[in-house]
Amino acid sequence: MAAICVGVLIFLSQICGKRLVNLAKFPLQSRLENFLVSQALGLSVISYSIFFLGLIGAIKRVNFIIIFLLVIPVLFLAEIKDVFAKIKDTLRLQLTLWFNNKSFLAKIALILLSLFILLNFLNCLLPPIERDAMTYHLKMPQEYIKTGYVTPEPHNIFSYFPQLVEMLYTFGLIFSNDYSSHLIHFYFGLLIALTIFSLVRRISNTETALFSALIFYSLPVVSQLSGWAYVDLALCFFSILSLYFFVPDLENIDRRLLKLSAILLGLAFAVKYLTLLHLYAMAVLVMIRFAKIKPTERTSFIKEIFYFLVLVMLVAMPWYLRNILVTRNPFYPFLYSLFKGPFWDMERAKLYDIFLSNYGMGRSFLDYLLLPWRMAVRGGLDGPFDAEIGITFLVFTPLLIFFRPKNKTANYLLIYSAVFFFAWTTLSQQSRFLLPALATLSICLYAIFDCPLKEKVINKNSLRLLAIALISYNLFLSWQQFQKNKPFQFIMGKTSRQQYLIANLKDYPAVDYINTQLPKDSKTYMVGIGNIGYYCQKPFIQESIFDYIFKKMLTESLSEKGILLWFKNQGVSHILINELSATQYIYPDLGYLQLTIYKQFRRNHFKVIYANNILFLYEITNG
Repeated sequence: MAAICVGVLIFLSQICGKRLVNLAKFPLQSRLENFLVSQALGLSVISYSIFFLGLIGAIKRVNFIIIFLLVIPVLFLAEIKDVFAKIKDTLRLQLTLWFNNKSFLAKIALILLSLFILLNFLNCLLPPIERDAMTYHLKMPQEYIKTGYVTPEPHNIFSYFPQLVEMLYTFGLIFSNDYSSHLIHFYFGLLIALTIFSLVRRISNTETALFSALIFYSLPVVSQLSGWAYVDLALCFFSILSLYFFVPDLENIDRRLLKLSAILLGLAFAVKYLTLLHLYAMAVLVMIRFAKIKPTERTSFIKEIFYFLVLVMLVAMPWYLRNILVTRNPFYPFLYSLFKGPFWDMERAKLYDIFLSNYGMGRSFLDYLLLPWRMAVRGGLDGPFDAEIGITFLVFTPLLIFFRPKNKTANYLLIYSAVFFFAWTTLSQQSRFLLPALATLSICLYAIFDCPLKEKVINKNSLRLLAIALISYNLFLSWQQFQKNKPFQFIMGKTSRQQYLIANLKDYPAVDYINTQLPKDSKTYMVGIGNIGYYCQKPFIQESIFDYIFKKMLTESLSEKGILLWFKNQGVSHILINELSATQYIYPDLGYLQLTIYKQFRRNHFKVIYANNILFLYEITNG
């Protein structure tokens, strides 16, 4: 059902996007470019449609059926006929393209690509257990479907983030189940690979384009993310596609392509704040180009860039305008010292900055020097970079010294990769945040696979063979990561969904008890509990990070009555506490008086109704 739902989403995106491409008359050079742009624009049309429905409380299945399954197909009949006709031609063409007249190494690369696609698809068939997915990527769409409204939650700072992709997840959840969100993110990974392939094919040839695309798609971090309901692959797709049309246009400005690039960049901003890093790297390219052009042309160039930025802001505006209206801060909760905003404070803002900066392995000169090596060999889901990228770039990037790209577009992209990387090192060093730089670097590696040297020691085939060896190692790493949670037991039906969640989420048994044993009108306050709210079917309150409000309440409490009144004012009937976490991070910061009051409150008003190791569920009584 999830696969059918995502297939319908892709089809609707294609017909909507194709109409926009035809109306705008973008000068696209190939059928693949047309497809990529149509998908980007079409997916955004559907996403924004869902967002605007959410503003009026109309996120209901009946409305989705009428709009997306009845109205849109009727309005786009011409595009539907054209799409079906081209699907037949494309399938016939691609079968010939991929299997005829290919070198032996290219055929090996195609086999590896197929194995990665299969592995990443299998990842999509597992229940979501990832931190951010359960906190907001899926949790918020779940709430939107319940209420009909797209509204942020004060206790969840992540609910104020731009949510272009989460609107697509809402589409999947309302028509099928959460596996659809995995498939949507998986699809964005394929779109990135196709974008890399398309651009390299323009400046080189098909086989070289295949290797460049596979270098990126084979990264363990890409395989990991392809089965998660995250947004990083979507951000990378919109960012790279924006660069696709922006960088060549720096040399010879075509206003239509510049507008297209601005629209795509605006869509990237509608996915994630991190697009600011992408914009920063693009700004460096603009300054380099500005220094090269004639003084008489600079005024015109500045005007074009100004109009470009205005269009970017207009496309992304709905999400940022919402934040301005609700919090007065377009980037809430970031830039708090500049914009301020409700439900947050300077202390938590500093704590959150410290939390994000903890990723990585230090900020000394030596740490920066060793960073590429450490990222290659010290990654992993539980590692300091939160994901693994493998050693492919560690091996191939130095070779660019000897095989420098001769294409101007590739040289700009190489500068972009370097600028993005160095800016990234000063922020939260999470590997998935580096994806746009890795994707552009994959494009630049085309020069290595087009190696002009004919000597026996180094030639095109020897470097491609090395790439195949490294890609095969990445496949091994991705396979190891995939096997950690024993997926085949679940995929083959030998393990139920509940058994899988119990085995992989330590807090799930307590949440399952809440779902099955507590009254419908109960409301649970969660303290020190992992990000598992997506699976809680009863009303609950959980701070997205730090348990700061709960800790502050205890710090300022003057009596048992005050604590009891605090819970009652929030309608809370139960509290689920990770006592080990509370003992380590909350209780030590309480003064003697407050700790005494809280202990007395626990004796008089907490009744244990569930205990599992360090997790305790208490019913709050009147004493």
